[in-house]
Amino acid sequence: MSYLEPVTDRSASDIVAKNSKAYFNVLDWIRIYGNALYVNNEIATVLFTALPFTTISYPTVNSIPKVADFNALIANIEVMRLFVNGFGAAVSPITVLVWKSGFGEAAPSYIDVNQWELTIDLIKQFVDPLSVNYIICGLAVTGSQMILIKKHMLLPVTVYIICGVATAGGDPVMDGI
Repeated sequence: MSYLEPVTDRSASDIVAKNSKAYFNVLDWIRIYGNALYVNNEIATVLFTALPFTTISYPTVNSIPKVADFNALIANIEVMRLFVNGFGAAVSPITVLVWKSGFGEAAPSYIDVNQWELTIDLIKQFVDPLSVNYIICGLAVTGSQMILIKKHMLLPVTVYIICGVATAGGDPVMDGI
């Protein structure tokens, strides 16, 4: 699975022109869902946390996502957004978190879909650099301090080596090398 370039620039003029961005299709769904799944896997790999992720069937030309599928996708994005914001990211919340089905109910617009794709992309932009910045070593001992060693390398990257685990009452200790 690879990350596909998001489409975040849909506009009202696309609707008027009835061009490819005017319609939400199977490829859009596959790209957005696939990108969300990709970023969720990156979070698990880089930040060592498996976040809950509701899996959804990939649609075909004979099946379309239901409101519950859209709501599950948005919930997946929101879980990731809240998680990375806890690490210092500043990703804004999705405007509408729950859609309702039925006659007369609001439906997602191009603005909502842009926001979903942009939110996933901003989360990815936050997580990507972390993959080369942390090296975990050592064993956790109850009551021990976490030692965070900042090591400047010849690369244009700062590497943090984490030894031990901060527990209740323990303070992180930083040591520059």
